[in-house]
Amino acid sequence: MTAARPAGYIIEAHDTGGSRVAQTHEKYERLIARAKAIPAIRTAVVWPCEEHALAGPVEAAEIIAPILVGSEERIRTVAQKAGLDVSGCEFEDVETEEAAAAAAVHLVRERKAQSLMKGSLHTELLMHEVVAKDSGLRTGRRISHVFLIDVPTYPDVLFITDAAINIFPDVETKRDIIQNAIELHRHAQILVVPDLEAGNMLAKNLVFLAQADAAGIVLGAAVPIILTSRADSVRTRTASTAIGALYAHYLAEQRFAGESHT
Repeated sequence: MTAARPAGYIIEAHDTGGSRVAQTHEKYERLIARAKAIPAIRTAVVWPCEEHALAGPVEAAEIIAPILVGSEERIRTVAQKAGLDVSGCEFEDVETEEAAAAAAVHLVRERKAQSLMKGSLHTELLMHEVVAKDSGLRTGRRISHVFLIDVPTYPDVLFITDAAINIFPDVETKRDIIQNAIELHRHAQILVVPDLEAGNMLAKNLVFLAQADAAGIVLGAAVPIILTSRADSVRTRTASTAIGALYAHYLAEQRFAGESHT
């Protein structure tokens, strides 16, 4: 599948002349380096109340400016126990996971945050607020998930979509799933799976059998949503954050261009 290069494309294929040669995870390293070269993106981190969820945004402090949305007392306790420095982070103090999801979405709607990052709450709870009809972050396009797979023995980043949001997508939904992925990448190595279960099996097989890393992001909302899991390595968490930051920067450029023409 190929498409014309969109303005502000995020990921570019690594040209190896078509040969398949042994690779390290340098594809993620290049991605992270690109994200560090742009201004930090204000990111609402939703309920980072466990060590793995708080470590991600702290480790990526060069890429994002975290707004920690959750119980400030609980977050500071986690940070102290884990030896994580949150002195440079903003706090939005709320007492429940549901309130954290609603507050984070509100920060985006008020343009006080340019991306969202899932903490230790369930994805379904966060997405419930994102897709809310009147108060959420829906656009005219269906929301979908993309795994960006860095396989050490393959020269390009592989996209797998959708493996987390749309369970059994119909043709119209797949159109949006594909368009979301195309806007993230050109010469695109996009693997469009028939359903969520197939996408999960494909991604997990690459992780466990091919030593791949699998960064993830949700697209199609007003801002990118960075998804990480407890099992992610530091490199994978940072790569997910870098993808979100680069795409948020692209969306901000597009918004500015649109407003300057009105």
